[in-house]
Amino acid sequence: MANVIFFSSCQATKFLKDGEKFLRSSNIILKTNGRVQNKILLKEELNTLIKQKPRESILHVPRYWFYYVAKDKKSKLARFARKQFAQDPPIFNENDVKETVKAFENFLRYKKGFFNVKVDYKIYEEKYVVDVDFIIHTGKRYVIKDVNFECEDNKLCDIIKKDSIDSYLKPGDGLDYLNYDLEKIRITNLLQNNSYATFNQNAIELYGDSADYKTSLHILIKNPPEDSFRIYKTGKIEIFTDYYPEQTVKSLKSDTIENLVFYHELPDYLIN
Repeated sequence: MANVIFFSSCQATKFLKDGEKFLRSSNIILKTNGRVQNKILLKEELNTLIKQKPRESILHVPRYWFYYVAKDKKSKLARFARKQFAQDPPIFNENDVKETVKAFENFLRYKKGFFNVKVDYKIYEEKYVVDVDFIIHTGKRYVIKDVNFECEDNKLCDIIKKDSIDSYLKPGDGLDYLNYDLEKIRITNLLQNNSYATFNQNAIELYGDSADYKTSLHILIKNPPEDSFRIYKTGKIEIFTDYYPEQTVKSLKSDTIENLVFYHELPDYLIN
């Protein structure tokens, strides 16, 4: 096995041009001020922002080796290797590292509430490979001090406040734009299920006031241009007790109980 790994590595490096090296690893090192909620999840989210990533290996053989050995070959075995195993070679590009640094800072600052974040990187080079460490100094995270709902239609706020126990924005939690998106979905579903069928997320706005790493969130629920959201009520409900596709209303008898209309052909039917 060691011979195979050594051979595959040598075979891959011979395709490198002058000055080129393979990216072997990218590591995220989080240096935080105090405890960070869901730190593992945060690293997973950051990992998705890395512009250039190392390639996977199969039995310690880098998958880009299959890219080289099967390239431009037309045999069935070569086509199989390209389809099942090969990945493009990760030729190291420092510009991708710099772009990743910007992406990390923007994400942590504007999506996660780490407004004082600073991201550095270190490059460790060997003859044919490069390892990169991203060192993230998050600084102190801003947290939610309180949440205030402000509605142009007070009836909407009454509904929202009664259901606030299910809110995704809770005092003490770190600022997180994902939770704001979830909160908009929650409010929209809540109001639609309470007869405001035309309510939509575009009516929801967020702004905040911050001091001493604490933020008071203000969620504004605006009225649409036509002044207010219409309340929809359930009208007449029609129930066909013995329905079949060719059935017509004219051929049926009906009975009404409150706002329920029962259509039937058979003389007897049961209402529980």
